[in-house]
Amino acid sequence: MRVGAHGILTDDSGRTLLRQSTSQTGGWWVPGGRVPHAENPADTVVRRFAAETGLVVETTGLRSVTSAVVPVTGEWSEHNTLILYEVKAVGGTLRDDSGDDDTHRWCDIKDLAGQPMCHTTSTMLRLPATGLPTPPTGRAPAEPPGKLLEQRVGAYAWLTRPDGRVLLTMIPEGYWAAGRWHLPGGGVDFGETPEQGLAREVYEETSQQVRLRGLRGVASRHDPDSVAPDGRPSDFHGINIVWDAEVTHEVPLEILDVGGSTSDLRWFDVAEIEALPKTAAVEAGLALR
Repeated sequence: MRVGAHGILTDDSGRTLLRQSTSQTGGWWVPGGRVPHAENPADTVVRRFAAETGLVVETTGLRSVTSAVVPVTGEWSEHNTLILYEVKAVGGTLRDDSGDDDTHRWCDIKDLAGQPMCHTTSTMLRLPATGLPTPPTGRAPAEPPGKLLEQRVGAYAWLTRPDGRVLLTMIPEGYWAAGRWHLPGGGVDFGETPEQGLAREVYEETSQQVRLRGLRGVASRHDPDSVAPDGRPSDFHGINIVWDAEVTHEVPLEILDVGGSTSDLRWFDVAEIEALPKTAAVEAGLALR
């Protein structure tokens, strides 16, 4: 499983800056790339934009989070979680790559339909896939001896009901952040979209069916001295995608995944949450209001 962070930069006429490869493989690409272990995805976009285009950018919003499962060989595939930010240029000069294999062009995305691009690019731009292979992103960094090196995408809901109260879950003993209140949700499994993973996790933890209202934000948490559920030391990098959500039809709260990572659940007024022992995901939910 891989995580990519990319940026959409538009000019005054609404055209988008993309990279076109003029090499044998051809194709269009969105500036950005793989999120290294422990790096905030927003920082990845800024760093990669400067390296690829010469422009200094800052993120201004979150456009979408999508996923694409891409076959790499006959024996294995990559699950790519694709975080697409909106960015604005605040410095630098667009590099002239006309003499290289790649060049940057301002273009209307709708005009690219049918042109060669890999599955991850067409997924982010919401265009039909054209079958251009996605190049492998390389192997994950080697784990330190005796320590698990883990980068994990989690999908979480800032889940409310009509009276404005927010549903939180309690993390039990034996898990990271035991005794803290958490947002309902959890890790996205291979092959799931983040939205599918979120709906599954919320139902397993709370019995509630949810309707997503839109992205709230992305938070990055690095804990180099974490402990995995099996007791191994872990260098953990969690990328938490938070959606605003509401219950479609409230039913009595019930933990269906008994013995899992949830021991209690409760509706709270937003004002109550400030004083609670809480996880980074809840902190992010509060900060992203």
